[in-house]
Amino acid sequence: MDTKKAPVAPEPVEIKVNCKIWVEVRGAVVFSQGRMGLLEAIDATGSISQAAARMGMSYRAAWGKVTTTEERLGFKLVERFPGHREHGATLTETGRALLRQFQAFNRESQSAVDGLFDKHLRGWVETLAAEGISPVPATAEKKNDEA
Repeated sequence: MDTKKAPVAPEPVEIKVNCKIWVEVRGAVVFSQGRMGLLEAIDATGSISQAAARMGMSYRAAWGKVTTTEERLGFKLVERFPGHREHGATLTETGRALLRQFQAFNRESQSAVDGLFDKHLRGWVETLAAEGISPVPATAEKKNDEA
């Protein structure tokens, strides 16, 4: 009787490339994925306080990011209505336009990065991952994990 086992296909390894995009003017961040998320949350909740809670940040941090961004860009992104029960804040027309443009830019950037990863690295990384081989020496991996 033949007791050989059929070869088992390796489990597929999920491989994904990520990138962070931000825009700087004179070396200072004026817009980023984090600020995009904050404006999305303000738009959804109508409140800087609720948006901050949704983002897991303090009200002060959210307020600071909004005002700093407005100062650096030179225009208002958020209209504030302090003490207003229904809506404490709303995006200005300019803020909403910037948000839409950055969302599109972000989607297209990620798509471009995905394509470049597929073209240059996916096959190499998949081969190494399937074989359980690390392309980085163990000492370098340890340093990178600590960063």
